[in-house]
Amino acid sequence: MLGACVGLDDSANNNRYGSVNLRATGSAPGPFSATATVTFFTGGEATLPTSVTSVDQCGQFPFTVEQIVPGNLTGGTSLALRVGGQSYAMTEPPTVPRIYTLPAPGVALYQAGDSAILTVPGVAGGFPGGQIAVRLAEPVLLGPLAPVEAGEEYAISWASNGDPRSGVIISMRYALAGSTDAPNRQLLCTVRDDGAYTIPGGVLTEWSTSNAASRSVNVLRWRTNEASVDERSKLHIVSTIDTTAVTVNQP
Repeated sequence: MLGACVGLDDSANNNRYGSVNLRATGSAPGPFSATATVTFFTGGEATLPTSVTSVDQCGQFPFTVEQIVPGNLTGGTSLALRVGGQSYAMTEPPTVPRIYTLPAPGVALYQAGDSAILTVPGVAGGFPGGQIAVRLAEPVLLGPLAPVEAGEEYAISWASNGDPRSGVIISMRYALAGSTDAPNRQLLCTVRDDGAYTIPGGVLTEWSTSNAASRSVNVLRWRTNEASVDERSKLHIVSTIDTTAVTVNQP
């Protein structure tokens, strides 16, 4: 659903895409620690995920941990990532080619308001040279979380940052009754970053009957950007930061 998740039309695979993911966890005041991965691939016409939305929506999905899949292109020997005032050289580990990562210890530190800029040198026969930037996502400052009552609406509030390019993803994770304590389902809502959202009670039935020990509410802020490098090449960048509130033994 995020940076590595695009919809591709396989009827024509002559387009090139660069997917940049910066993922952080934490709460204020910072600094925040983000991992970063970059991969390049060919494909048809793609629908790139965007944090800019005018419609709030929810759906129920299996809960899985997203995996970054290596692409089939390279973008050069080393990519340059600048976060705040620090520069990092991102390279392909010998054990996982075509996925560029940060040098040890594998994280970049940033403060609220910082941006990330990625510069791709480009390589003949691979992805061309280009640059993209994004303002890094700030942590979500949640309001109080009440117990979830069966069949009732569930209100979640947070401090909005006032940025129209910023979005919020609410993931209510749980395990179906009688199964493992590890979450295997989620109610996923993508909403505007306006400070409040009320989840309809009708979509909370599974949560209400789930294994209470497995429940958690994850609220993630994300911000995306895309840049056209040439007529058939695009860079897409996403920054996320995840705030988890564990909520157990609720009705």
